[in-house]
Amino acid sequence: FVIRGGGEKKGAVAATVEEDESTTKEAGPIQLFVKTLKEARRHLMAAGVARCVSIFTMYPMDTIKTRMQMEQANALRLTGLYKGVAGSLFGQVPYGVLTFGSYEMYKTTLLNALPNVKPVLVYALSAVLGDITGSGWLCP
Repeated sequence: FVIRGGGEKKGAVAATVEEDESTTKEAGPIQLFVKTLKEARRHLMAAGVARCVSIFTMYPMDTIKTRMQMEQANALRLTGLYKGVAGSLFGQVPYGVLTFGSYEMYKTTLLNALPNVKPVLVYALSAVLGDITGSGWLCP
C-alpha cells in the first residue's frame, strides 16, 4: 500500500491509501497466503506460546484427576505427571495456533468487509469461525 497526503478537512490532514498495483496483480493464492502469515505471525506465535503454557500448567492436574477417577492407589504421586504430554502438545498447540491466529485474521477481514455491523457481532462470528478452523486440525 502507498499512503499519500491529501487535502485538509476541518484542520486535519486526510490521507488516501492506494494499492500498489504491481504487487496486487502478481500475487497468486500462495503469495497471498504467505503475506497473510507474515502479517499475523505475532498472533500465531502468541497463540502457540499460550497453548504450551496452558498444556504444561494443566496437564499434571488432569493426570491426577484421571488417576483419581480410575481409583488408583496413591493418585497424588508425582512420578509420571507429564507422561504423554507430547501427544497432547502435538494436537493442542496447532489447534491453538489455528484457532487464535485465524480469529485475528477473520476479525480484521470482517471488520473491513462489514463496517455497518456492530463490532461485538463481528467478534462473535470471528470466534466461531476461528474455532471451526482450529477444529479442522483436531477432527479432520
